[in-house]
Amino acid sequence: MPPFSKVWALIIHGEWASTFEDIAYRRTGLSLRARLNIVLQNLSHALRRPISFAIPYYLTVEPASICNLQCPVCPCGLHKTIRNPAILPLADFKRLIDDIGEYLVLIQMWEWGEPFMNPDICEMIAYARR
Repeated sequence: MPPFSKVWALIIHGEWASTFEDIAYRRTGLSLRARLNIVLQNLSHALRRPISFAIPYYLTVEPASICNLQCPVCPCGLHKTIRNPAILPLADFKRLIDDIGEYLVLIQMWEWGEPFMNPDICEMIAYARR
């Protein structure tokens, strides 16, 4: 899609398509704040600003920094991370989403740990979708 068409689709229709870690994503019905945030973020990038005009619109959350597997290439499963194993409390996740959720286009809910080790993962996903 040509850049102008992509911006037009974002501003007028609230549609945004991009790739993240080689996975294609498409969002529709974005709020006006999310639309403006994407425009400002891309403007900051185009102007090579050291400090962005906007809030990041992709968020990585790690629901659990623990894992019950022992994959040979994973520092988490082998217990070789420098972080302490932890479970993200649901209240902290809700507070984060309440603060910046309307600006987000994508929430990646994994990193090194196994997200399903968090007993509240289903509620987190449902809260983020709302």
